[in-house]
Amino acid sequence: MKITSIQKYKGNTFAVELDEGKSVYLNGDIIFEYRLGEGVELSDELFEEILFASDLRRARERALYLLEVRDHSLKELYAKLRRNYPDEVCRKICAEMKKAGLVDDRRYAERLAEEFVKIKRWGKYRAAFEMQRRGIKKELVEELLEPYEEDSIERLKELVESKYARYLVDQKGFLKVKNALARQGYAYGDINEVLAWYKDFNLED
Repeated sequence: MKITSIQKYKGNTFAVELDEGKSVYLNGDIIFEYRLGEGVELSDELFEEILFASDLRRARERALYLLEVRDHSLKELYAKLRRNYPDEVCRKICAEMKKAGLVDDRRYAERLAEEFVKIKRWGKYRAAFEMQRRGIKKELVEELLEPYEEDSIERLKELVESKYARYLVDQKGFLKVKNALARQGYAYGDINEVLAWYKDFNLED
């Protein structure tokens, strides 16, 4: 196949027309790297190589943008790239990002654990669910959440006093709070223990 024209499209992207009725959009760096120009003949193999190089460049730029916005697990990043690029391209770019230290599942998981437990004040079950949903492996999730278990009852007491105390005036209120805390990911055993403590120390018989 032969290139019949190369026209500037927008930015550093060019529209490349081929004599077989095909057209592709390539970055100027790709055009320069492969010395492309009007009249240049391309074998099928070279054309596929150029398309692969173009996909790699675009996927790399997309990955860097995503990681600039926020951390991602390797699984998350792959899934987002896979929406637009072939598997081989996505795997290669993910490997690049990991090698460069831009993707680190442990670092990301540590931040998530702290955010979910200390800031959002979720219980371990919801925190674990959300971490795994973001692509963190179960074993790593369990390892990083374990240290927070030591003072989980105290955190739950603080949460009840600061956010839910106004509801704890009758049986209906206690049930409402119990359900709310369960949705937050706390174990029913812990919930019952803390609500019993609150009732004993804050309500008259």
